[in-house]
Parts: sequence; structure tokens; C-alpha cells
Amino acid sequence: MVNRLIDVALNNRFIVVVVYLGLAGWGWWVLKSTPIDAIPDLSSNQVIVFTDWLLHVLVVTLVSFLWIRERRLGLQPEPVPRNERVRSSPRRLAMTAGVVALVMVISFVVWRSRPVGSGPTAQSAGTVVQTIRAGDLDIALLSPTGTLRQGRNSFTFEFRRTGTTTLVDVGTVRASANMPMPGMVMSSGLQLTPTGVPGRYAATAEFGMAGAWPMAIEWNGPAGQGSVNFQGGVQ
Repeated sequence: MVNRLIDVALNNRFIVVVVYLGLAGWGWWVLKSTPIDAIPDLSSNQVIVFTDWLLHVLVVTLVSFLWIRERRLGLQPEPVPRNERVRSSPRRLAMTAGVVALVMVISFVVWRSRPVGSGPTAQSAGTVVQTIRAGDLDIALLSPTGTLRQGRNSFTFEFRRTGTTTLVDVGTVRASANMPMPGMVMSSGLQLTPTGVPGRYAATAEFGMAGAWPMAIEWNGPAGQGSVNFQGGVQ
């Protein structure tokens, strides 16, 4: 039977090639058209903990070591005598108390290491157009478009700790933007409104022309009193 099939295949090579190509095409079509079922996740539940690297090294590593050690001890075939379990209880309590004390000490150190007067950080207020240094404060001018343009503008002023994005509550803030012209002064009608975030103020202004607009900001509040003058570029 096998020899006859081989003889037929050798004597009808064209038919064999056609049948092979047909089966290959059919297999390719089945591969592409067959829907694939989702494979369920049969792994055990996992909890991902995001911590500072110091906490991870000092706490998570220690807890993991103790947990693995307990698992290894629990896999021992011989039962632990009752008197040894009783004697090991104080040791286990001491180890647990030590871990709790270590966590409390690290938490206290991390809390104390926070900078004094830290506040909320600048997020999603726009792109920084210009930053003005005023003593220990950085005044950032931010715009959703990244620039100030001729016409109506809505932008933001943020008072930050120097060199950081930590916002600082400066209390009452006043600002102006006036363009000097021959025989007159063009006012932008700059207005500031406090937002719900201390240190962040919403601003609106109508710039009648492009150029470098002289701007002035004054503040008086918890961070002290101050003022600054600068040139704001309008495109």
C-alpha cells in the first residue's frame, strides 16, 4: 500500500504539488481566521508595594528574609516539640517588636528629612514660559500653549522654592503689564486670581501688540513681602 502511494506520487508530481499548495493555503487561512481564546491568569494573587529604596533595603528585605525562613522551617518533615515552640515564642515576639521598632524609626527619619515649609509641587499647570529669580523664590510664568500671544491670554504664575518645584504661599499678589507708547501707556488689564493651590495664581491679560511687555509683581504674605520687575515676551 505504501509502495503504491509512493509510485502514484512519483508518477503524478504536478497533482502532488497542487494538493500540497492547496493544503498549505487552507492551513494558512485556518491559522488567520480561527479565534484565539483568552488564557486566564492562574497565578496567585500578588501585591506590588512601591517604597523608597532605603525602606526597601531595610524593611522589605528583612521581612522577606524572615518570611522565607519561616516557610523553610515550616517545610521541615519533623514536628517541632511543644516545649521548643513555647521557648521560641519570646524570640519570635522580640523579632516582631524589633521589626516594628525599625519601621517606626525609619518612618520618623523620613518624616524629619522632609524640607521645612514644603508644599504641593507644580503639576499640570502648563509649560514654563519664563522663570524670574526673586531672592529665595522662583516666579514661574506658565502657559497652556507654551507662549504668550497677541490678544487674550490665560496663563499662570507660580511661586516656587528656589531650584525646586515646591510651591510657596506668598499671600496677596498684585501684578501689572503695561507697554509704554509715545504719549501714552498701553495697559493689558492683567488680573491675578488665587487658585485652590497655595502659591499658584491664575492670570488673564489682553496684549494689544507683540513685543517685550514690562511686567511687575508684588506680594505680601507668609513668605514675606517683595516685588520684582521683568520683561515678558509676547509673540
